[in-house]
Amino acid sequence: MNKRLDSTTEKLELLGRVLLAGMFVMSGLTKVFAFSMAVEGVSQMLPMFLKPHTAFLIAAGALIEVPASIALLVGWQARWAALALGIYAFLATMMGHTDMSVPENKFKILSNMALVGCLLTLSLHGAGPYSIDAWRKRRGLN
Repeated sequence: MNKRLDSTTEKLELLGRVLLAGMFVMSGLTKVFAFSMAVEGVSQMLPMFLKPHTAFLIAAGALIEVPASIALLVGWQARWAALALGIYAFLATMMGHTDMSVPENKFKILSNMALVGCLLTLSLHGAGPYSIDAWRKRRGLN
């Protein structure tokens, strides 16, 4: 490949990682700083047997989303962070969008599964050259 194409690919990898991580950073911080609002909103989507556990689920979601998304953003342990977020997104989707009679749930499931696919791909290929992981590897620290 030519050097210009390699440079463009590397920058697009970074942009994709930042956009993907940014969504989870915002979601996690919303859970932290607007906890009661998040509990109220999510409880409306959950099946009856999970409603009593909404606050726990929101807190657990924030504990996964915030550190994993920041790690993904900076490219530190990015494979593990992407895998954790992928599993989280899959489970959250399966818990929160179960009513297929609601047309918007079908779209939400499909879009969330696309995100899971992106995260799984990132967990396989890593964060790319603009990352702490790559920096550590170049210096023989891994």
